[in-house]
Amino acid sequence: MNTQKFLIGSVVGGVVLFLMGFLFYVALLGSFFETHSSGGNYMKDPPNFLFIILGNLATGALLSYIFTKWAGIKTAATGLQAGAVIGLLAGLGWDLLMFGTADLMDITGTIVDVIVYTIMMAVAGAAIGWYLGRNG
Repeated sequence: MNTQKFLIGSVVGGVVLFLMGFLFYVALLGSFFETHSSGGNYMKDPPNFLFIILGNLATGALLSYIFTKWAGIKTAATGLQAGAVIGLLAGLGWDLLMFGTADLMDITGTIVDVIVYTIMMAVAGAAIGWYLGRNG
């Protein structure tokens, strides 16, 4: 595994996930998720951006590691496909567990969150795949 490509791929994925998270969860669907939340005061105000950034970098690293170590993904198209599958399965797993054990969102919010996460992971996967396929 090329360590430099893995690390830069992790940052590429983390940045894409951070920006898409803002786009979806704040700019586009913030009020939707407020409507479909349990109404409890579980959100930090203000959010702790250090941990949001670290979480996005860790998720970018997950994709980058899978792509470089096991899958050999080096194109945006295959990165998009793999990111979507990983995002769908991880999102379903996490959101269904949370729906079954915590009172955070109703089922509509839960389903939309899985869809949003799948899209975010697909786009991050495409960006990482594109980067990994570069000659450099």
